[in-house]
Amino acid sequence: MIDKIRQLITENPFYSQLFRFVILGVASVIVEMSILFFLKDYCGVDLMVANRIAFTIVLIANYWLSRVWVFGSGAHSGQLEFLIFTVVSLVGLWINELMLPRLVYEAQINEHLAKLLTIGAVVIWNFIMKKLVVFKKAAA
Repeated sequence: MIDKIRQLITENPFYSQLFRFVILGVASVIVEMSILFFLKDYCGVDLMVANRIAFTIVLIANYWLSRVWVFGSGAHSGQLEFLIFTVVSLVGLWINELMLPRLVYEAQINEHLAKLLTIGAVVIWNFIMKKLVVFKKAAA
């Protein structure tokens, strides 16, 4: 089973890209949640302020790693690509900002679980938009 998965990832560019996106995503989640809860729990920063700070730090690192390791550069210039990446990510932040307080304060879900659920929704948005819009390759 592991060999079949490895073969699928190494031989199919889409699955290889998806695998790298997931690895980067897991690392980003760990870093984002670590920053968020360090700022909130140890520094006394408000949940939503800490959320924005963590998001911004991960946004910059994620752009660079997405471009270098996951998708490669696309058809856009570097500046336009980063601008589109940022807009897509800001929509992801908007989704995050809508979901997180509702899950924590209205649905009474634990902050850590709520953050994981929020990240899950944003990951789906990000992969689709980054693959199809941000790092879209030029027409051959």
